[in-house]
This record gives sequence, structure tokens and C-alpha cells, in this order.
Amino acid sequence: MKSECRNPRLEEIRKKFKGKTSMSKVKPDPSILLHPNIPKPLHTVNPRSILGKEWWDKTRSKAYKEQSYHCHACGHLGDRQKGDFLEAHEHYDVNYATGRIVLVKVVALCKKCHLHIHSGLCEILLEKGDITQREHDEIIQHGFNLLLKNGLPTLPECPLVICAWDEWYLELNGKKYYSPFKNYEDWDRHWEEADYGL
Repeated sequence: MKSECRNPRLEEIRKKFKGKTSMSKVKPDPSILLHPNIPKPLHTVNPRSILGKEWWDKTRSKAYKEQSYHCHACGHLGDRQKGDFLEAHEHYDVNYATGRIVLVKVVALCKKCHLHIHSGLCEILLEKGDITQREHDEIIQHGFNLLLKNGLPTLPECPLVICAWDEWYLELNGKKYYSPFKNYEDWDRHWEEADYGL
């Protein structure tokens, strides 16, 4: 007997992409895995916090649709019904010399690709026991394999000049947003008890 679908929209998406293993219209771009880390002073400073949940939900939904519900980096098709969700990643232009970061776009990523980019978070999740050593290693290897297969370096470029803590800012809609943390110690205190969601 055929089970009844609870969400007709998800069923429509599933039927549209059934049997496809890579993006039909958009070619995967594994270079996103080399996205630079967000500098510590700007942790918690992001468009979704500034512009709100409604903006974030609309923007990430648009990113999923633009990628035909596939991962921007590896082409994996997300399937919500199996608990295989896509996640939204904020892609920034980061200038280490001036401290200015600007949102370029929001992209859809599978969990492995997203955690590969956020390797520091991946380490924290491992330390906290939220992922196993095997899961951690699979995430890191998944990203390395994609980069190597596409002739890309396995690590992002290291900046030669890094500005001072209080010079970092996110520029959004012509306005500058600076760090809520006075220094590294202030940042460290904040994250000791934080929930490490993306």
C-alpha cells in the first residue's frame, strides 16, 4: 500500500529529482570547501542574526532551489524524508588586511561539506562527543577527496597580513557591524558554554 505524503511540496521535489545523483542545471563547485574561516572577532556577527529569521528562511530556501536541492560543493541530493537535510552556508569575501568581510551569497551544502568548511566546529563536536571519530574522519576525508579530485589545494590560502581584533567588521547594506567581543579572552568565555549550531 502506498503511504500518504505529509508534505505535498516535498513529494513534488522528490519526484522531480528522483534517480538523479548530481545537479541537473548547476555544476558542483568544490572550491567552496576552501572558504576562509570567519575570524574569531566576527563569530556571532552575520546577516541571519542582523536581518532576522524571516530573511534567513527566505534566503536559504532560495539557495536550495537555485541549486536544484543539491549540495553546491559535491552535488549530493538532499532528501528531507530520510533526514538528509541540506544546510545553508554564508559565503563571504574576507579581507584579512583590512578586516572587512562582505556576504557574497548563500549556498546549499550537505552536512559533510558544511562541516568540512567549519573544521573548527567539527573538532569541537568530536571533543563534545556529538560526532564519533569515524564521522569526523569521514567529513574531513570527504572534503579532501573532492578537492584532490578537482585539482584543488586541500587547505585554504594563509593570509600574509591579519588586521587587529577591533578592526574586523561585517559590511552589510552599507553599514558596518563590529565584534561583540573585546578580545580573545572575552570570545573564549562566551563560547565555553555556547551551543555550537551552524
